[in-house]
Amino acid sequence: MMKGDVSGWIWIIGGILIGIAIMVFGLTLAANMFRTQDENAVIAQFEDLANRMSTVCNGGQGNADFKQLVIPDIGVAIYASGIYADPPLKVSDLVSAGAESSGNYVCLKFLDKDRPACKQLECPANLTYMGSPALREDLTRTLSKLTGGQPLYRFTVNIEKDKGAVYALTRGRPKTADTCTINTLAGIEIAGTCDGNPLAIFYPVAQPKLAFFGDTTYFSNGTLAASADGQSFKALLTKVHSNLGGGRVLFLSESTNNFEQARNPELAAFLASAGDARQHNSKVTLAELASYQQLWIMLPGFCAEQERKRAPAAYGCSGIAEWDDSELAEVAGFLAGGGKLFIVSDMSAQVLGRAWFDPAVANKLLALAGSKFIQLDISKGFVCKNSAFNGSSSLQGISFAVKSAARVGCPA
Repeated sequence: MMKGDVSGWIWIIGGILIGIAIMVFGLTLAANMFRTQDENAVIAQFEDLANRMSTVCNGGQGNADFKQLVIPDIGVAIYASGIYADPPLKVSDLVSAGAESSGNYVCLKFLDKDRPACKQLECPANLTYMGSPALREDLTRTLSKLTGGQPLYRFTVNIEKDKGAVYALTRGRPKTADTCTINTLAGIEIAGTCDGNPLAIFYPVAQPKLAFFGDTTYFSNGTLAASADGQSFKALLTKVHSNLGGGRVLFLSESTNNFEQARNPELAAFLASAGDARQHNSKVTLAELASYQQLWIMLPGFCAEQERKRAPAAYGCSGIAEWDDSELAEVAGFLAGGGKLFIVSDMSAQVLGRAWFDPAVANKLLALAGSKFIQLDISKGFVCKNSAFNGSSSLQGISFAVKSAARVGCPA
């Protein structure tokens, strides 16, 4: 081969390599440009949302607004926080579950960046986690792949001020105006009565992944009055278990006192055949929950009340794990994978003038299933009459005095 031929090939190969380098550089530059455009679009939407929340916060009771966001699938989270801080670990699972965050800061975090951007509000905020969902295939991602586009996730946020707090939720918020009517709930099972007062189990969604029972005393010691069909307490447990789809149950009790009290004979017999029970002395994990289809939690937040923190041994709270966002993310992953949740907690957050349990913990758990615990102000007292439980014909015509009350609401 002649020297001129060799030099010619060198020029040709060199030209090809330079062309490839220029193409890669151009594609990288274009990708970065599109990424920057996506980030700027998210930042603009976040700033508008934060400004709207601030305006509603600074307005009067009932002040309201709404915001629509379109979030590209670029690894981003929008959330509220009590401090200027990163979102919880596995925040994408909380986005997938539609969970609710809370705090005075509204934050935006690109998950590949070092620090979030947060704006402080003048009042506490409750905000649905928004952004990129868990990194698993969903319908939006699948359709985007088929069409060659990028997944876009759309959120419509209803913003409202109520009792000094601003709510910015994608699923709407339960209304509290009518304290006696809870027929907005999709399902109500009457469990029995106590001193003439009905005890009910609430299923706040049409295809329930959540149940809520509102009286721990009768649940824990097994003295619950006969259920509406005259059967035993075990029959009540069986009904809840069946309505939530069956499978193995993990029963989690918040304190050592409650754990011992809760092992009444009928509950113990039920769990012997349907699952396991333990104290909340270590955080529940997705790995542990993989062996179960249902998670039952008794009095979540019981040990978070300040008096119990000061004297934990007196309340059986020594060594009890404190709920945090990382553990909630594990529960969110359990629900996202088809798991079901049953919460046993008193309907009143106040007993004898002090907090009986921390409703914030119960609310965070309820939010994972799209619901909320609302404490009602009944300082002047009221009597529920015929309209009390419109969802249940078995209660028509019953009147009873209400000494303490709350309700579990379903999304609007």
